[in-house]
Amino acid sequence: MRTEVAPYSSAGIQVRVRPSVKMRTRALAALVAVAALATLAHQSSAQEFLFGNEGPKVMVNPTDPSIPINPMSTAPVDTAAIVDAGGDPISPPDATLLPTDATRMDRAARKWNATLDMLFHHNLSDFTGHKIVHRIFGNDTSGGRMVGGLNRAATPVRSASVSGINYYGGPLMVQNPININYIWYGNWAGNTATTILTNLAKNMGGSSWYHIMATYYQLVGATKTVVPTGGATPALRYAASVNDAYSQGKSLSDAQVQTIVQRAIAGGGLGKVDPNGMYFVLASQDVTATSGFCTAYCAWHTYYVQQGIPVKFTFVGNGARCPNSCAPFSPGPNNNQGADGMASTLSHELVEMVSDPVFNGWYDANGYENADKCAWTYGTTYRTKTNALYNVNIGPFQYMIQRNWLNLGTGSCVSTY
Repeated sequence: MRTEVAPYSSAGIQVRVRPSVKMRTRALAALVAVAALATLAHQSSAQEFLFGNEGPKVMVNPTDPSIPINPMSTAPVDTAAIVDAGGDPISPPDATLLPTDATRMDRAARKWNATLDMLFHHNLSDFTGHKIVHRIFGNDTSGGRMVGGLNRAATPVRSASVSGINYYGGPLMVQNPININYIWYGNWAGNTATTILTNLAKNMGGSSWYHIMATYYQLVGATKTVVPTGGATPALRYAASVNDAYSQGKSLSDAQVQTIVQRAIAGGGLGKVDPNGMYFVLASQDVTATSGFCTAYCAWHTYYVQQGIPVKFTFVGNGARCPNSCAPFSPGPNNNQGADGMASTLSHELVEMVSDPVFNGWYDANGYENADKCAWTYGTTYRTKTNALYNVNIGPFQYMIQRNWLNLGTGSCVSTY
């Protein structure tokens, strides 16, 4: 997988401090000068992140080989430990924290100090500039990993020496309920996916598959709050859905995906920003994404800040567009290749948004979030009456949904808890 880190753009820089007019003028002049220098320094050549399944490889700037593009750790991935804990040796877990293609101050390879970091922000409601992707099916030898990066804490609060996953001290989505909002993007007329995926959202909160999330928690001081997974109030609530008939076209950039979410919230029927909500952009089969759908990922999640609230959202591509990459089991249990593939990738992104919503929650030393550690593994499978594979029952439907990481004991990939 290759992705280019865009050069810094002065259009994406704004000053947050508001002192006197004279001080603002001087500060602005100084900051613009710094930005100009940064632009010159980074526009000399495109910078690429390229990693393989065996772990990160440090690439260098071709105009100056002494400058590593990826300053992160080059330690190899401990695949053996994941296999011992129940992972699949053929399909190793893979999480990628990638720069998006939105205009931004990219902070993955920059050498900015904390003061400058506080003074600059992106002009699209603080778009993070990064996303974490769900890799395509198979070994994906060109697949990428960028461990660390934006908002990634360096030292875990809780050691991963036992369960195989770290807690880095950030917030989780521990509200009860969490509100699921669907944005049906494109043409979904007459497609049974709207029923299949709506059932998933309505019934997942009470399922034994989602109960795996009860092994995750957040710490605020001495207060420990476990992720709720059931009880009298459903842990997940299907809040609303809206339709968007190609407002941004059929080939979407990451920034356009965010625009779709913002439009849905501002005037598309989803109301005001929900701090307890998560937003899913569900793409119809004729929609693609320019940053690597089908070739590098099947789905991704990130967030942006609006009115001081982190808005958690995800792009879920339609597996029917590239079944070998994103919907590898055919026929699916619900006889809808796109929806059956999306059910698993959607669930993958959902649990990661709960446990790592702003990229400083739960992930392991290699950057893998809980669902990444079990990507494309399913455990025990069964056959439907039509001979399709499935592994979980959620509501009245059967699904083929990947396993999730159980954060107990030594940790393992499981389908139920």
